[in-house]
Order: sequence, then structure tokens, then C-alpha cells
Amino acid sequence: SNVDVEILVDNFITIKGDEKLLEQAIINLIKNSLEALHEVENPKIKIEAKIIEAHLQLSIEDNGMGIETDKIDDIFVPFYTSKEQGSGIGLSLVKQIVNIHKGHISVSSEKGIGTTFQIKL
Repeated sequence: SNVDVEILVDNFITIKGDEKLLEQAIINLIKNSLEALHEVENPKIKIEAKIIEAHLQLSIEDNGMGIETDKIDDIFVPFYTSKEQGSGIGLSLVKQIVNIHKGHISVSSEKGIGTTFQIKL
């Protein structure tokens, strides 16, 4: 099924960091969003990057199945997974990459409505 992807990026965003690691973190988050959209009508992902108070704020939002409230604290734990085919490495790696760059990652989710990951660097 087709996914509607919206990308909103401020012009001329430059940050200091390891390009390959940051790219991997973003790929992992987008991959997670895509997996959450499997059985959703009108699947959408919104990727937004902007500079706020001299920091990059990147958000990746989907209208997927959402994450259950009691599981949200565990999603960054290495080897924790709620997926049959999951390794539990993706999100813990994202958090490590963000930490290496002295950043912060947060997640907000509502079951049946969607999930937003937000990275501040």
C-alpha cells in the first residue's frame, strides 16, 4: 500500500555530527513508522526538521497503530521488541546515537491514533 509522506524542512539546516550515524537513526525511525502503518487506512508519515533556539528539532510522526502506554518506557531498552520479527535493536541504537550527539529523544503516542518521535540536537 502507498504511504503519504510529507517532508517539511527549514532551508539551510546545518548541524555538527556523524553523518552516517545520524542517517542511520533517521532511517530506523522512518522504518519503525512504516511498520506501524501496515493495517492503517490512508497511512501517513510527516517528517519535519527546523531550527529552534539554535538547536535542530526533528520530528517523525505517523498515523499508525500507536504504542501502548505501558510499553512506551521500554521501547528504547536494548533487545525489547513488540514485533514478531523485531530484534529490539533499532530504537535503542537511535537513542545511543542521539546521546552520542548530546541530544534528546522523546516519544508521544496514542493507541490507534499514531506516534511522534522528536529529536533535539
